[in-house]
Amino acid sequence: MEWCYIIWRRTFYFPKCGLTCGKLYEGGAKITVVTNGSLLNLHLPIMKYIERINVSIHTMNQEMYGKIIGREAEKLCMVKNNLQTVRALYPNLAIRFNVTPCEQNNWSIEELKELIAYAKTINASIKCTELFPNNQEDCVTMETLREQLATLGYTYIPTQDRTECYEKEGHQVFLTQCTCSKAILSDFPIVYCRESHDLYVNHDATFPLCRLSQDYIDFWEEIQENNLDVLKLKMKLAQRKVSSELCNKHLRCIYF
Repeated sequence: MEWCYIIWRRTFYFPKCGLTCGKLYEGGAKITVVTNGSLLNLHLPIMKYIERINVSIHTMNQEMYGKIIGREAEKLCMVKNNLQTVRALYPNLAIRFNVTPCEQNNWSIEELKELIAYAKTINASIKCTELFPNNQEDCVTMETLREQLATLGYTYIPTQDRTECYEKEGHQVFLTQCTCSKAILSDFPIVYCRESHDLYVNHDATFPLCRLSQDYIDFWEEIQENNLDVLKLKMKLAQRKVSSELCNKHLRCIYF
């Protein structure tokens, strides 16, 4: 089974979540949880089934963090406390910070240094994702991020996928673009998308077929009924059901 991404929010927290994760784990799934980290303390027992948690942390500046999430700045302290608890209980669990560098958030090499410094304290990697579309004025480009990492002494490590890896003294920082941004550079964007995109399950147990579409596949009934066999079939369907019409009609219009 391929990677399965689960986005946790309060509405997705219910008793059968642990049973579903357990069965997926037993079936060979590699489960990654995408979260802002504020509710990790409610899911600690489920962590034994998780391959990696991706935590959205775009800044170490508490005031800016509050502005980004639109809530009290103290949430950053809560997230950090939760991460320290998770690391203490699960020393081998992979933790990765999801960072979207933006000019409006005062991104700088100093910000990157602070994120790296904190990531090292809990043995976490970092993934910086370029804005979509990447022709926005607010976008911090891949070229800028590569230059900043080089300045900090990070070295490029070849990978076999679209994510770039940079490493220094065992610590890794990844750079990536949205699948759409990479697909547009390909002669066959639909084929590229189908071969490269990951399966992201939203907090309401739906999978959006394409970021340019309102269509989705609903996994809620299978999760509620703990029906792993049908869930696997629907996940495979979701991975293949990419809309060529939307890509051809809308994706290129974003850039040209």
